[in-house]
Amino acid sequence: MEECRSTHAQIASLEASNLEGRRSAAAQQSMSMQQQLTSAQASLSQARVTQAKAQKDLQSLDSGLRPSNWFASSAKKEGRAQAGQAALDAANATVRQAEGVVADMQSSLAHAQSEEAQLNGQAALLQSLRARRASLLEAISQSPSFAAHPGMASLSAAIAAARADAAQNAGWAAQYATADAGLRRALSLLQAALQSLSGARRVGTVGLVQDVRRRRRTGTSRGGPITGDVIQMVQVRRANGMVSQAANEILRVHAALPTLPYVEPALLRNASAGIFANMLVSSLATQVLSQSRIVGSLREVERMEGQVSQCAGWTKANADAFRGREAAALSTLAAKTAELEALRLSLLPAN
Repeated sequence: MEECRSTHAQIASLEASNLEGRRSAAAQQSMSMQQQLTSAQASLSQARVTQAKAQKDLQSLDSGLRPSNWFASSAKKEGRAQAGQAALDAANATVRQAEGVVADMQSSLAHAQSEEAQLNGQAALLQSLRARRASLLEAISQSPSFAAHPGMASLSAAIAAARADAAQNAGWAAQYATADAGLRRALSLLQAALQSLSGARRVGTVGLVQDVRRRRRTGTSRGGPITGDVIQMVQVRRANGMVSQAANEILRVHAALPTLPYVEPALLRNASAGIFANMLVSSLATQVLSQSRIVGSLREVERMEGQVSQCAGWTKANADAFRGREAAALSTLAAKTAELEALRLSLLPAN
């Protein structure tokens, strides 16, 4: 019991010191110092570049290799040399100043990190002390005098119920979150498929217009496949694959969550098998028929996309609701645990 009282006193002292607030402030200070050091180091690097250039310029003046000095008067040469030396002196001074700033920043950062590490150590100690106190109180509470207290059983039952409630809601939240992620993937695939189908429809429309003009001009239709047909076929096949993937994703979600609403089973079955299979078999034999089928497929995919979007909203709402219930249960658990601990402490003998 004496160890329990001592441990409780240490915990109270650490909690009264605003440890978490000081830790947060120390972490922010370390981050700020690190950013300032990075900026100072960048300034030092630039200052050294300027210094190196000034040294090189002055050396070229002294060596007589600069062409502009070959025919310059002595006075002009002297003036250029003085200006070069002044530029080097200024660059040297800038480098020394920047080195001093970097050194100061490094010292400040080391101090801030040391303080942060010390506070993190105290936080770890506080966590360890709390675990030790809970263990000691649990052992002490097994005595008949503790167990007989009327509040002990009710609080223990409340804690067990809150823990079970939190676990159950966490499980449901995870299940709905997984379903929501799968539906979001399916939505992304359907939206990409709609873009491909829209592109195929545009290509087909252009082809139809061109064919009508050709008939009016020559009296004949084009013969054989052209580039537009190939492009259209590629876009349709791409859309077909994406819709099939989306349907399979939705079916997996439905298998894990049978209560999933909104998506028509027949539409899912057709999409999973390949909603555009009839178009692919026909090889887009006629432009008008192909355009009609593309427009029909667009409507089907748009309907499917709308239903999946509603379904995703439903799963997200449920996931959020269960997360809220989990948070409430965890809050109750923390409150009841603290209440039980306070009760156990109050039942300790005075000495």
